[in-house]
Amino acid sequence: MRLNPLKCAFTMEAGKFLGFMITQRGVEANPEKCQAILQMKSPGYVKDVQRLAGRLTSLSRFLGASATKALPFFNLMRKGIAFELTPACEEAFRHFKEILATPPVLGKPKAGEPLYLYLTITREAMATVLIREEGRAQQPVYFMNRALQGAELRYNKLEKLALALLTSSRRLKQYFQGHQIVIRTDQGIRQVLQKPNLAGRMMTWSIELSQYDIRFEPRQAIKAQAMADFLVEVTGDPTEETGTRWRLHVDGASNQTSGGAGIILESPAGVVYEQSIKFEFPVSNNQAKYEALIGGLALATEVGATRLEICSDSQVVTSQDLRSGWMIKKGAWADELASVFWSYRTTKQSSTKETPFRLTYGLNAVIPVEIGELSPRLLLKGVGEAVEKDLIDESREMAHLTETALKQRMALRYNTKVLRREFEPNDLVLRCNDIGLLTPGEGKLTVNWEGPYRVKEVIGKGAFKLERLNGKEIPRTWNANNLRRFYS
Repeated sequence: MRLNPLKCAFTMEAGKFLGFMITQRGVEANPEKCQAILQMKSPGYVKDVQRLAGRLTSLSRFLGASATKALPFFNLMRKGIAFELTPACEEAFRHFKEILATPPVLGKPKAGEPLYLYLTITREAMATVLIREEGRAQQPVYFMNRALQGAELRYNKLEKLALALLTSSRRLKQYFQGHQIVIRTDQGIRQVLQKPNLAGRMMTWSIELSQYDIRFEPRQAIKAQAMADFLVEVTGDPTEETGTRWRLHVDGASNQTSGGAGIILESPAGVVYEQSIKFEFPVSNNQAKYEALIGGLALATEVGATRLEICSDSQVVTSQDLRSGWMIKKGAWADELASVFWSYRTTKQSSTKETPFRLTYGLNAVIPVEIGELSPRLLLKGVGEAVEKDLIDESREMAHLTETALKQRMALRYNTKVLRREFEPNDLVLRCNDIGLLTPGEGKLTVNWEGPYRVKEVIGKGAFKLERLNGKEIPRTWNANNLRRFYS
């Protein structure tokens, strides 16, 4: 390798490299770039704002909350808006000058040492700071900030924090690849990223972040003054009101063999989390809605919701005042969730005369008392369990028959007040399309009702024979529930 002595310098204590000043203390901002901003006057035209934005971008590594503070300037550069230097712009301009008068010194990480990342967000921007620790001293390594755009503005708090982590990993990829990154936060980002089925984008983010050595720990005291000022600047605008209410929609349905429950949890920012539950044993509609409610409470705990508004079409579920007892909304209800699960699933249900636990696992649950004081069931050393498992198929069939009989009694009582549709011969009717064969080539986009058909004969008890308008008879009889009058 040959070196040109006129272009080389050795044993230098400081020097300019890639637009920054490299010294023994660390990485410092270029004084010439700082002076260019310090000597600027207040912007008077849009071009002045664009010039200022470009200079701030080149020094953004040293500016902790530049995206948040520069939002008034960004608004001035939008098309169709008359230029007016507002007091907010003047305050932001003065703020940048104060920082660049004595810019922070950024540290140089050592190989193999862990680096610590702090995340903060506002309604319209995100900001992070990467620091290194040596003994009790903390030194910033990189400030990263960005304004939120489009759909990002509608993310909830946890998703904005996860997005800040993802953006930092992309911007500071060399640090994430060469060091263990410790995320210091008191928010449940790790729990959200470990539940990728809650939202599609979270799965993508979780996969991308899994390539790095990332660890989470609670936020500690900020010792460096530069970072303390940075966090105060950003967190002065909270992203959500304290106690903002989430909305939980619960729905359950049952059929002859099994049922399912649907859960939709909606954040104050409009972000939706969905889950479904499949039952392997017969359940009533109210049981399915109770299971959906309990599953929804567990989901709300995972995503960090503190206040819930529960919506359901079941009066049995919604008419209860959950605020008097174990639901006392400081998070105490989450501690009682396990006991609520236990009580519900080990109690005989009126619809099946069995416990959900036995219908699922084939035997009754062992209560704690039986462990301390051995019951005959435990003394038989599993013989009774084997007998129970042999009879579980019969028990499930009996539970199914009991539930079916209950539904029939409920339907009979309900249908006594139902007014049946009555049609006369020659009336024109439409027929529900989901009871016959689908129209070829249309699939699920086919119309819901087809026809018209003419009533040919009234059989009685809501049954009718139909014919086409050309006189050709339609096979079989058709119930009035699947017909409705056609108006030309």
